Amino acid sequence: MTILYMPDEKVPLRIDDLTVSVQQLTMAQKATIIEKLTQANNPMALVDASRLAVKYGVKGLDGVTLSNGTPYKVEFEGEILSDKSVDAILCLPQSDKIQGACFALLKGLVNPLVDANGKPIPGVEIIAAKSKKAAKN
Repeated sequence: MTILYMPDEKVPLRIDDLTVSVQQLTMAQKATIIEKLTQANNPMALVDASRLAVKYGVKGLDGVTLSNGTPYKVEFEGEILSDKSVDAILCLPQSDKIQGACFALLKGLVNPLVDANGKPIPGVEIIAAKSKKAAKN
């Protein structure tokens, strides 16, 4: 059975010990990321595309504390992550997996999320939603 995640739905991912909520990318966002990836003469193209994928894809982050012990909260500019939050996420030890998951959004949300070679991304899984039927029991 195919599962449809609606464009405005926040879908939680388990990435190692973090919960990262992501959302489907719009066609315009996908086009912007792909445009960056195809800039062969730009040595920063992959970095720029990675930043955009995270900026557009991530909608929440749980399981991170600051060095002073307070929980870290991502900040938004409208509907997308602030540049400050993107920079912070890219400093996490799990940043490679977060970037991989956000790049996988170019193909859409599927379970399991797969990399560019079609292989599941290790350490990344969609947290299954509890069915309404089970919640009533």
